[in-house]
Amino acid sequence: MKLTYCLSMLLLAIVSVFRFRAEREEHANAISPTPNPSGIATVTLEAAVSTRHLLLAKGTASASAILCTAALPPLGPTGDEGAIGDRVSVSLLGAVPGTMTMIASKAIAENTNVYATAGGKVTDAVVTGAYWVGKTAPGAVAAADGDPIEIIPRFPRVNP
Repeated sequence: MKLTYCLSMLLLAIVSVFRFRAEREEHANAISPTPNPSGIATVTLEAAVSTRHLLLAKGTASASAILCTAALPPLGPTGDEGAIGDRVSVSLLGAVPGTMTMIASKAIAENTNVYATAGGKVTDAVVTGAYWVGKTAPGAVAAADGDPIEIIPRFPRVNP
């Protein structure tokens, strides 16, 4: 009797696992978005981008982007130039491994925190409400406005 009870419970457990597993897979596949392991997204530009590596922010339409300012949460730097309506790639901050190239708005020293600023550029000037996007990599410096600079990115965080 005890053996029969144990075997029936074991059989019930095995059947339950196989039965529920199929339902979970079907349900999950029906509602889960496709993962993006590269951390690079494609967006449509709502404003022209004349220089690579400028920071983009979410635009007004779905899957669209504009140049970032200090007050907008940045998505990440663009890998392409483009006109209004062009589709370009953007490396999402905190999702892409390694360092990123961004464009400086002024001279910036190495090992310095950088923040999003006007025109999609980065600055080391600490401004209330600006988004902290990373830190300059060791040995990375920008001599002037418009210079590319290597950044160790982070998830954007608003500066209090």
